[in-house]
Amino acid sequence: MESSKNQVALHDSNYTYFSKNFYSIDLNENALLYTNEEVVRIQRSVPIEMIKACFQILIAGRSVKSLNPPITLYTHSSTLHFYLIEFIYLNYFIKKALEVNDPLEKIKNIISYSIASKHLILSNEKPLDPVLGETLQFQADDLLIYTECISTNPMTILFYGV
Repeated sequence: MESSKNQVALHDSNYTYFSKNFYSIDLNENALLYTNEEVVRIQRSVPIEMIKACFQILIAGRSVKSLNPPITLYTHSSTLHFYLIEFIYLNYFIKKALEVNDPLEKIKNIISYSIASKHLILSNEKPLDPVLGETLQFQADDLLIYTECISTNPMTILFYGV
């Protein structure tokens, strides 16, 4: 989709750190637009697939809890990637929080980080669930983050930052 003068890209380079960012802002509509036509085309078939699968489960006498979303909804990244993307700004805000002595200012920096990082994980695709024991390492400037999936039901991920 071509970007017009009424649409503004969400990052100067229109890229996040792990994958292309397919969002733009339509200034006329004051709306966030998803511009990946391939994913939209694939996801339009999902409701019909889900209804068919639901009927098959009910006819077979199984629980509706066994209904799984179609594989076409999933992205190539794991859930660990999605959580790590949020840490991109952490280094900046932690440095600011450590520089000030006022506890209120420290809290403001942590809250600012929490709000500022949420736009980084925008996605119309579902990340793959991590495998038990899956690990991932990420570095943003001088901050090194290690993650490990220690449980899959419920999903529990440990983070360690250096």
